[in-house]
Amino acid sequence: MNAEGKIRSMMSNDSLDTILKLVANRHRRQILAYVRHSDTHTVRIDTLVEQLYQAEPSGDRQLTRTQLTMQLTHTHLPKLAGHGLIDHNHDQGTITYHPDERIERVLDGLPIELPQTHH
Repeated sequence: MNAEGKIRSMMSNDSLDTILKLVANRHRRQILAYVRHSDTHTVRIDTLVEQLYQAEPSGDRQLTRTQLTMQLTHTHLPKLAGHGLIDHNHDQGTITYHPDERIERVLDGLPIELPQTHH
């Protein structure tokens, strides 16, 4: 079995609990939503960071762009890559999404997240 086949097999063997844990984090949901809806399923990490950073209401931002980049590259992207959902190309600074029916069904079933407003 080639590497891509092993990755596909890893994701297809993941339990629903594992899938739910993967999408439990807001940043991972945002990563998947952004990359899966891009034209080529490949995005630059710096563009992704900027999108995630801008999605946070300015008064609620918990992380700087640098901290967000570190969190993505050291936590969220490796976790998604470990389950075969993305390829993270460090040299090119890109991630490529590998569509997965089970993840997409779960993501499509979640409510749309609207930015929180403060009164």
